[in-house]
Amino acid sequence: MAQPPPPRWELEREVWLACAGPYARLPATGSRVYYFPRGHVDQCRGAHLPVQPDEALPCTVSAVELFYHAAIDDPYAIITLLPNDGQGQAQPSDHQANPTGSRSAAYFVKQLSSENNKEALDVPKDCAESLLLNLNHNTEKQTLHLLDMQRKELQFGHSGDDRLTTGWDQYFRDKQLMLRLDAVVFIRSANDQLLIGPRRSLWSEHHAREQVQDVMGAAAARVAGGPFRVTYYPRQGWDFVVPTEEVDTADARNIDWQPGMKVRMVCPVDDHELESSRAQRRNSYEGTVTAVNNTTWCKLEIDWKTGFRSSPKPWIADIPARQVNVWRVELQGDSSPGKKRKTTQSHNSAAGHRSKKSKVPRA
Repeated sequence: MAQPPPPRWELEREVWLACAGPYARLPATGSRVYYFPRGHVDQCRGAHLPVQPDEALPCTVSAVELFYHAAIDDPYAIITLLPNDGQGQAQPSDHQANPTGSRSAAYFVKQLSSENNKEALDVPKDCAESLLLNLNHNTEKQTLHLLDMQRKELQFGHSGDDRLTTGWDQYFRDKQLMLRLDAVVFIRSANDQLLIGPRRSLWSEHHAREQVQDVMGAAAARVAGGPFRVTYYPRQGWDFVVPTEEVDTADARNIDWQPGMKVRMVCPVDDHELESSRAQRRNSYEGTVTAVNNTTWCKLEIDWKTGFRSSPKPWIADIPARQVNVWRVELQGDSSPGKKRKTTQSHNSAAGHRSKKSKVPRA
């Protein structure tokens, strides 16, 4: 007997982005984009799928819906795409902007370090003062009412020294949080709701079956030439619906990528994140190209300069994944590799879908 789909909750754009992390991006409705089937497949790691073509399909975004997966505590977006026929010029919609005079959301990301135990959580003073409304700092102990992403009320004991006490240990266990890897996000929504949600660093394979169906459905719709929908989990990999201008600009640079080249990736800034929260992490990463794949999607493999080895999985403490698209990085200075080029086959490529030099098709 078929299992019913998991319950899902719609999220406001700002709340969705707070949960999604610094590398998440959403296309504007009406904008021109490239859809990358290989990037879509990347969100189904662990599943057996037919090899998808290494192509960039020009499309127009007709709808973007934002949800939260309750079973795995993961935000996701359902994006409806219409393959372009080369006619007309799409105009991005501005319906996602905040109404004039409305208050913007704000959030703080609290990384769970080894100093945090499972019984209580230190809440930075700036987070408490800016987000936790009606908090009386003169009271030694009080009850703090927060909502999870499904708008279920949670109660935490809050001590005078800005610590979540009673209720935190249960929340920690229920969410199966991992110290030094996961984070929690405190959010004040535009309508002054106080929210708390986990931001996980390790991807989940629980939704692989759903994503396999999503990929196969998109492939069938592409063949038919009609509109199709894709599901994007920002914590599971790079965005695979990318603005055409961004991809075309990177392609126009015509860089002969080689191992040994130095690159830099700038971490996007979300103005809704408190400055004290952004200050906790780096604003950019530098690395060295270690391999160049003969593919359009995730052409580069990069060794990032971090405190530990780069992970192929997004996002360990928000360090970029090792396999990266060229439009995500900047070449640093006169980057001469000084060694013979090494080209490798990507983890999801096949001989029938490779070419001497991959070119992105023009819209």
